Amino acid sequence: EGLTALETTRRDLEIARDRVTQTQNQIDDVRAQMTAQNDTIVVLRTDVQKLQSEKIQLLQEQQALTEANHNYQEEAEARKLTINELSGRLSLTTQRVEGLQNELDACRGSANEATQKFRRAQSESDVLSRAVETTKDRSQRLGQSVVLLGRAW
Repeated sequence: EGLTALETTRRDLEIARDRVTQTQNQIDDVRAQMTAQNDTIVVLRTDVQKLQSEKIQLLQEQQALTEANHNYQEEAEARKLTINELSGRLSLTTQRVEGLQNELDACRGSANEATQKFRRAQSESDVLSRAVETTKDRSQRLGQSVVLLGRAW
């Protein structure tokens, strides 16, 4: 019975040693897992810091783009106003040009009439000049005839 108790105790001791070894192995496994998790946590923290930095940069870029967009919208509105103003001016200028074109057409008509009157007057002047020449010639011949008649008397 003493031997069996010793054997039982030895067996219990071996079982306890196996359990201690298993527990130690489990502890080592858990430590390895914790180390891996800690490494992952460090990597994740680094990634989070990078992402936060990128987020800040993107927010700054977004703000700059929003401001640029606002400036472009203001510039576009100013250009629209300028275009509307220039369009109004162009309309007035077009009306003025049309008025001047009408005046020019009327002046051309008057000039054509004046030219025709001038040509008629020129033609009449030419006719009158020939009549004067003819009358001069007749007058000279008549004067010569009178002188010849006066001599013949």
